[in-house]
Amino acid sequence: MLRSIYDLTVILQAPKQDPDETCNGALKGSKIFVQHPADHPQSSLYYYASLPGQVSSVALKFNMISTSNSLKSYSPEVRQCYFQHERYLRYFKIYTSKNCRLECQANYTFEKCGCVWFHMPHNDSESICTVNKLDCIKKAIDEFTNEIFDDFVEDEPDPCLCLPPCDQISYDAEILKTDFNFSSIINQFQKLAEIDLSNLIESYDYSRIDIYFKEPRFASMRRSELFGLTDFLANCGGLLGLFLGFSVLSLIEIIYFCTLRLGFTLKKDLDQEKSTLRKDKVNDAETNASE
Repeated sequence: MLRSIYDLTVILQAPKQDPDETCNGALKGSKIFVQHPADHPQSSLYYYASLPGQVSSVALKFNMISTSNSLKSYSPEVRQCYFQHERYLRYFKIYTSKNCRLECQANYTFEKCGCVWFHMPHNDSESICTVNKLDCIKKAIDEFTNEIFDDFVEDEPDPCLCLPPCDQISYDAEILKTDFNFSSIINQFQKLAEIDLSNLIESYDYSRIDIYFKEPRFASMRRSELFGLTDFLANCGGLLGLFLGFSVLSLIEIIYFCTLRLGFTLKKDLDQEKSTLRKDKVNDAETNASE
């Protein structure tokens, strides 16, 4: 058995009688979603199509971003991300920006129509809209897409506040399509095996998906402070040392001359004044005695 050069190969078999004749023939086939496992699949977002009679070669590339724990002291608006314990979602255990956006869309639709569409997160079946609310749902989705939230949240640039998670993995994919003549393979096999496989050719459509990683390695990025308190003090000390000849010893000398040395000088002056006063009193006493 020859080993495949791809990380994953999938051959899809679909009965030709399954597609509805009223549907658009161009929509036949399967949809490929490339996303984080915690994200809820959304058919309205970008996807890749796998059409019958084609080989779809998908080259995957992913990026990882982590955040230093030292940034937890900053607010999410400043660092532009959420740690998992900072943002709670009602319908999802794991926070992602896509899940947050979907939940916000469901809340907005429920606010406008009193129910949600069947694919949106909801509490029970009673909150699912029927066909009678289809116009309301389309209007709510269009308003949400165009970010019209005047009646939902006022004076907010982003009412959902769906910032990306501080630790995240994102996927990029490139797809290449070629012809997949699976029927010729079956014909050759049935000739060699002397088996009638004509039913597999006439009744089914075939397509193949080849998935592989574009690069064997990846570079991880880390979000951290550009200038912290320690860096600020170090830069200040370096600039002072460069332009003024300033050093830690100079700082100690300044403190010494401003505190201890000044105190000793003042004490010495006071002692001298006291001794002068004593001498003056003694001289006055001696002068009075001689008189």
